[in-house]
Amino acid sequence: MECAAYSHLRFAMKNGRVVTTKRYYDGNARISSCIPSNERSPYYFLITMGGGYVEGEDYQIKIEVEDDASALITSQAPTYIYRSLHGKMTTQEIHLTLGKDSVLEFIMDDLLPYEDAKYMQTTTIELEKSSTLFYLDGVTSGWSKQGVPFKYNTLHLDTKIYQEGKLVVSDHFISKPDDFEAMNHLGLFENYRNYNSLIVINPDIDESYIEQLRTYLESINVKATYGISKLEIPGFVLRILGENSEENKKIVMACANQTRKDLLDYPDYQLRKSLYLDGTTN
Repeated sequence: MECAAYSHLRFAMKNGRVVTTKRYYDGNARISSCIPSNERSPYYFLITMGGGYVEGEDYQIKIEVEDDASALITSQAPTYIYRSLHGKMTTQEIHLTLGKDSVLEFIMDDLLPYEDAKYMQTTTIELEKSSTLFYLDGVTSGWSKQGVPFKYNTLHLDTKIYQEGKLVVSDHFISKPDDFEAMNHLGLFENYRNYNSLIVINPDIDESYIEQLRTYLESINVKATYGISKLEIPGFVLRILGENSEENKKIVMACANQTRKDLLDYPDYQLRKSLYLDGTTN
């Protein structure tokens, strides 16, 4: 399959500061200039021309963060998955590599699949024991002309994380509305319309810290159901089912902001997008 869009960024520590050593894009992909912000890491938007992903095309993202370097990468807006009128799968491949004592925050907006859309995303993350990773993804119930949710055909998100060559996280999200009588029922979306997953890996995360984080999140007023699970390595995954993306992001950003402050001494996110992605939790 021909690649419709390709984005490649590489970051390295040179002379005491992080520099971008590669910024390349091809096809329908664009990468912003480095965004001015209060962030300590270089901050970039990944941009898809045309506003969304087209049936049967393949999209690829490659991010490399070398030893001691850091980077913050996000999308400019939700990613629309257009209709698959001919039954062809739209695919995306994401490859993230983190060196020793590096930090990568890969904070993407939700996927919004159109009616009949078919989408497969494969994410491979390779990191060291001293690496820090923030990885956010999510999906909505989609769009249809009739306004009926869950009219897309297939969504499959396959995420694998390797630590020093060993598979430590294997996460599959598979949603096929045509195979289920009601996506809103127990065990599926449970009357919610938005799903998000935040994976955080850092050598200082333990069960005690996760309990502390759970207590903090209980103070956030949100119309969503969520839970935190400890990984087999130092880290956790936060899962959220909510009524809309704004409610989900309240919990996501509260969790991420608190964690990056505790573990990295970083300030709250200022992503220069909508308010609910700029640390607003009330």
